[in-house]
Amino acid sequence: ASVAAVVVQRSILGNEPLFHVPAYALEHPAELVGYAVLGVVGGLISLAFCKSLLALRLAFRRLPRWTVMLQPAMGGVAIGTVLLFFPEVKGVGYDFVDQALNGGLILPTMVVLCVVKLAATVVSYCSGNAGGIFAPSLYIGAMAGGVVGMIVNSVAPFPTGGPGAYALVGMGALFAGIIRAPLTSVFMIFEITQDYQIIVPLMVANLLSFAISRRYQPVP
Repeated sequence: ASVAAVVVQRSILGNEPLFHVPAYALEHPAELVGYAVLGVVGGLISLAFCKSLLALRLAFRRLPRWTVMLQPAMGGVAIGTVLLFFPEVKGVGYDFVDQALNGGLILPTMVVLCVVKLAATVVSYCSGNAGGIFAPSLYIGAMAGGVVGMIVNSVAPFPTGGPGAYALVGMGALFAGIIRAPLTSVFMIFEITQDYQIIVPLMVANLLSFAISRRYQPVP
């Protein structure tokens, strides 16, 4: 069914990839340390995402029953206020993910977008508004990975890949930590890149992120 769906979709819309990913290469074996750091960061962000989402959802459920119809409006007002200042977190945000993958964003911008997107997603989901977790996990991961990549690039005494490579692995690490599907994440990122070289860094980051998230937040 999956293959048939892809064949039909690509025959109509063409084979345009979802993201334009730069060429990847592991520049130095020691660079795996940087990806391990990214895995730890991804695990901590995943942990914060899961805990805040479950806690806020419980808080909304504890509100008086008569507020059920008003809760989406409450969330909508909060998110609308955020969007007045940070319109970049609106919707799936794949345009900004693409920029992070290709080095088009600066470090402070990615830090802010990572934090704001996480908060907006939690509020949207918990208040009963439309929106899921899949696309936001990729967005948050790309921003977090880009930040780690820029820092590694600036301090590492050995050759490193560009921030876009870390943004790509960050997408997988956050997906593994939030959705709790590390193998799905590996296949997904591999299909995006069509490059086996990214598998080892991705597995290092994924498993660390997944282990930290599951260890300190057993309920997914």
